[in-house]
Amino acid sequence: MSRDLDRLLDSIDHLMEICTETGAFIEGMTAEGFRADRLRQRAVSMDLVIIGEIAADILKRNPDFAADHPEIGWTVLVDLRNHIQRDHSSVDPAALWAAAIGAVPQLLSQLRALRHFNAQGE
Repeated sequence: MSRDLDRLLDSIDHLMEICTETGAFIEGMTAEGFRADRLRQRAVSMDLVIIGEIAADILKRNPDFAADHPEIGWTVLVDLRNHIQRDHSSVDPAALWAAAIGAVPQLLSQLRALRHFNAQGE
């Protein structure tokens, strides 16, 4: 396996790890509980920043791979990272909650399918 492919697979694995971590941060919570818990809001924000960083790296180093998998909103992930980094104080907890319960689990599912597909060598 080439070093570039190894790095790409490591990035996908890291994305999956961060998505799983995000789920653990909000496990058993309600939207109201999340809105009142700044620590978890910050944890989810940081995970979204990390996800965006990894997505940006994949776009830079593996643009063909990213283009082959448009179902993963690579640029959306990067844009979300940029928004959180630029305007952290204005990030709506409801938007973080929506990402944590919707976009992140969806991303994890897509990455698992993609990783399973690649593991089979297809």
